[in-house]
Amino acid sequence: MDSIRLVAEGLAALLALFFICNIWQKKKREARGRLPEPGGRWPIVGHLGLLTGTTPLYRTLAALSEKLGPLFSLQLGQRRAIVVSSMDLAKECFTVNDRAFAGRPQLEGWKRLGYNRAMFVFSPYGPYFLELRKIVANKLLSSQQLRLVKHIQVDEVGSLVQRLYRSCSNLEPVEMNHHLTWLAMNIVLRVVAGKRYFDLGGEGKEFREALGEFNNLVGTFTLSDAIPWLGWLDLSGHLQAMKRVHQKMDEVASAWLAEHRRKESSGAGEESDLMDVLIKELKDGHLSENVLVVAGTESTAVTLEWALSLLLNNPHLLKKAQDELDCQVGKERQVDESDLSNLPYLQAIVKETMRLHPTGPLLVPHESTEPVQLGGFEVPVGSILFVNVWKIHHDPTLWATQKNSSQRGS
Repeated sequence: MDSIRLVAEGLAALLALFFICNIWQKKKREARGRLPEPGGRWPIVGHLGLLTGTTPLYRTLAALSEKLGPLFSLQLGQRRAIVVSSMDLAKECFTVNDRAFAGRPQLEGWKRLGYNRAMFVFSPYGPYFLELRKIVANKLLSSQQLRLVKHIQVDEVGSLVQRLYRSCSNLEPVEMNHHLTWLAMNIVLRVVAGKRYFDLGGEGKEFREALGEFNNLVGTFTLSDAIPWLGWLDLSGHLQAMKRVHQKMDEVASAWLAEHRRKESSGAGEESDLMDVLIKELKDGHLSENVLVVAGTESTAVTLEWALSLLLNNPHLLKKAQDELDCQVGKERQVDESDLSNLPYLQAIVKETMRLHPTGPLLVPHESTEPVQLGGFEVPVGSILFVNVWKIHHDPTLWATQKNSSQRGS
């Protein structure tokens, strides 16, 4: 009996050992195919605590990629996110796996500020998105339409030069941020709605303030995005602010749209701006008349401001750009679009500015609509994709450092 008991106990021990080894091997195989993620993950909130503070999100994610590699995951409440920080992986996302990452996450900012994601940039992939893309490519941004509005850009740049000349003549300090913002705002509003910022008075000021708040709020990742069942608390006040900003912008946009519809019904004038084109193209009622086309006024102004500041901090580069303009264009006229092919140094300045200071350091988030293999890892359905453009643009394996670039004068 003792021998039987010993054999039974030994067999039980072997089975237990086998069971433990099997579980260990399984966890090891799972870990081998699991995306790396940072420590500090808390119950319920996940890694949200790592993303708070005053450091810009793209820099926080760049610092994490230095430790975890160019591809890692984050748990944002109930949402799984992946962060891509290399050029090769970004190409893999948008070429090999473009259909898998064609979705858009359902974020509160996009829903509340984007007319329930009716805006083109926030729309999920599907028939609606494809219809919008066709209209944008064939109508709004067609070569013919761009030629029709080219005079607006020439006119507004000329007005800016005159204002700057008057300010310099009076030896007044010039705050370029305001001038460049007004330039971008005037061009965009005249192209889209036939309006001019300086001509709008109080309405223009209100719209500009609302647009600034819109740009700040639309990219905010709220508590309800991470933990939907806690969204009703609105602890940060973001949801209430989104409601207020949406109402402001909708009132202005609806008034402009009503004005264009009255003009169309009266038969006065021909197509003169993008809102006229949209009214003509969307008569079938598939799109709400309250859909607002929000253009990148702030991004344009910020890029111009960065370019000027970088040139002022590098006078030898500014001199090279001036010499190229004097040689190829002269001093008797303004630069025309046809001159750009003869201005490679100026083009290089613009490209380098956008590389060093991209207006969108993180691309607009995508969402995986099906399981996908990325960089040798399995990415589950419903994962939010963040591509860190700023980190890619500052990758030392792809680009020379700023110090070396300045020394070469390039």
